[in-house]
Amino acid sequence: MFTATGMQEIPVPRALATEEVRQTVADFRYAARRAIEAGADGVEIHGANAYLIRQFFVPSANSRSDEYGGSVENRARFAIEVAAAIADEIGADKTAIRLSSGAIGDDMALRRMERGGVTLTSTNQVIAELAGDWSTPEGSRLVQEVMMPALQG
Repeated sequence: MFTATGMQEIPVPRALATEEVRQTVADFRYAARRAIEAGADGVEIHGANAYLIRQFFVPSANSRSDEYGGSVENRARFAIEVAAAIADEIGADKTAIRLSSGAIGDDMALRRMERGGVTLTSTNQVIAELAGDWSTPEGSRLVQEVMMPALQG
C-alpha cells in the first residue's frame, strides 16, 4: 500500500480488543461532535457495504466470542452503542445510520424509520441479514426488543 513514506506491506487484519471497540465508540462520538462544530447539519453513520459497523453485523466477518460477537443481539451491539453515543452527543434529531445487507438486494426493503428521533436507513435489510426476515419472530424481536429501545435511550 502507498503511504507518505512510500510503499508499505498491507497489514494483516485483526479483531479489535474489547477495549479498542469501546474506544472506537468514543471516537465516533468525538467525530460527530467535531462534524457539528465544523458546521454539519447532522451525521449519518455509515453501516453499509464493508464498513466497520457492517463487519460487526455479518457472521462471516465477525467471529468474536465476547459481547460483540455470536448472537444477533451481540453483533448489533456495536452499531447500537455507536448510534446511541452519537445521538447522546449531538442529538437524536441530527443522527442517522445507514444500514444495508449488500447481499439481499431487495429494493422493496429499503425504507426509512424514525425511532427516538434517530433515522434508520434500510433497517429492514439489516434485519433480514441478521434474523433471516424482519417479519419472522426473531427479526421482529430484534427490532422491538434490541434496536429500538437502545436507540430511544
